[in-house]
Amino acid sequence: MTLDTSGTDGRPKRLYFTADEQETTVDFFAVGMSTLVGQGDRVLILLPGERPGSVVELLERALKKLGAVPIPHGPVQNLAKTLELLQVKAVDTLVGIPTQVLALARYSLMRAEPVRLKSVLLSTDHAAKTLVQAIEKSWQCQVFDHYGMTEMGLGGGVDCEAHAGYHLRTRTCILKWLIP
Repeated sequence: MTLDTSGTDGRPKRLYFTADEQETTVDFFAVGMSTLVGQGDRVLILLPGERPGSVVELLERALKKLGAVPIPHGPVQNLAKTLELLQVKAVDTLVGIPTQVLALARYSLMRAEPVRLKSVLLSTDHAAKTLVQAIEKSWQCQVFDHYGMTEMGLGGGVDCEAHAGYHLRTRTCILKWLIP
């Protein structure tokens, strides 16, 4: 599988992963998500993932292993439509980009539309403590953080209920760099 990256540490790169490397990422995602979701939980995924082998595809596979129901959506482009989907699909857990999730939480409060979530997983960008606290206060749920980037096989570390740091991925993918 070949994935392009925006160049987290410089110029854009093209990386490729073997099927075994991607399966290791699916396993890591399943272990990390197992603290947030259970059998039958509905998980709205607000991340970009239109390409095969994307983080969304791998997360979907991990969630299915846990018996959860993935609902891929993509990044938030319309707060009203995303909020409606959140309610219509009776979502238990949300995975998304920190600033977009915060905007959705604030929008739901502004509209006085109740959102009942068990948990939120923030990914793709740094989540400041004040941002996390605002989401927790808005939706009365636990907020977890994920750290990763394409260059490290997408999964690097994930927060747990102790909220005292990351559980790091123990097996690393060997990345083979290609010049784009």
